[in-house]
Amino acid sequence: MGNVNISITNVPTVISAIEDLKRRCIDAVRDATEEAGDTLRDKARANFQGSHPSGFPHVGGDRPNWVSGQLAQSITAWPLVQEGPYRFMVQVNPTTVYSRIIELGGTIVPRQAQYLSWFSPYMGRQMFKRSVTLRGWPYLRPATEEMITDMLPIFERHMLEAWHA
Repeated sequence: MGNVNISITNVPTVISAIEDLKRRCIDAVRDATEEAGDTLRDKARANFQGSHPSGFPHVGGDRPNWVSGQLAQSITAWPLVQEGPYRFMVQVNPTTVYSRIIELGGTIVPRQAQYLSWFSPYMGRQMFKRSVTLRGWPYLRPATEEMITDMLPIFERHMLEAWHA
């Protein structure tokens, strides 16, 4: 049997190239997560349709209306959090007090009085009710469902850019 000699050269260069690829992939996942969060926020904001003055009824459709604009503008993509290697999280949610009742619907009851009370410009008088039940006008759920198909291309594009950089 003959002797076999194996010579490996440029090992530091190969290791450096792999480390650089690793860094670019981590950056790509971070950037894709941030873009996906911004896209979800924008889609949720775009789900508002129609408008009416405060105190007037909802105008058509199954999505929320623009009233003051506060709810749509409160939908925020919070800063990224790194949860581990290659794991990032972005939280997208509205911050207005009434965001949940608009999204899901529900019954509003008074906490410290017998009746809810408000002036209705639509009815032209003060209103008193023991409870008010609102149907939901989803804006976040439809946006989230759209993101199921929209997220993969975002991540693919960022990872391909990292790989070919």
